[in-house]
Amino acid sequence: DYAVPLPPSPLDGLVGENAAIRTGYTHLFSRVDGVDRTAAQVFRAACRSGVYDGQTSGMLPGFVQANLLCLPEEHAFSFLAFALRNPRACPLLEVTEPGDPCPRAIAPSADLRTDVPKYCVWRYGEMLKEPTDIRDLWGGRMVGFLLG
Repeated sequence: DYAVPLPPSPLDGLVGENAAIRTGYTHLFSRVDGVDRTAAQVFRAACRSGVYDGQTSGMLPGFVQANLLCLPEEHAFSFLAFALRNPRACPLLEVTEPGDPCPRAIAPSADLRTDVPKYCVWRYGEMLKEPTDIRDLWGGRMVGFLLG
């Protein structure tokens, strides 16, 4: 028999009732209930309303800042596999369900379509525009990846 035993799958730990992708979490990140998220909610509301439209990095010490990548569902699994194989380059904080713009684990009151000060919309390697709202682009099968 020439069969080579396969190594354990990195996805084995992600299977189960309470499993979550954790490649981007650090010792500073906590999903504990009861955390006062008011400052983050107020900041996201300022972004959503256009009051704040600048760089977000470092604006809320103690809160994780993420980069957002949105892909149609048909491309999402390929990116997920890439990110899981490359956790240093693409540390996943959360992956939304297809069509759901809410990152329920790390920002349950957020809307990924409106709560970022500015989005860079890329198609075929070319940046097309920088809107402040992507509701018109978020189709029913869009998946959001938060990297941090």
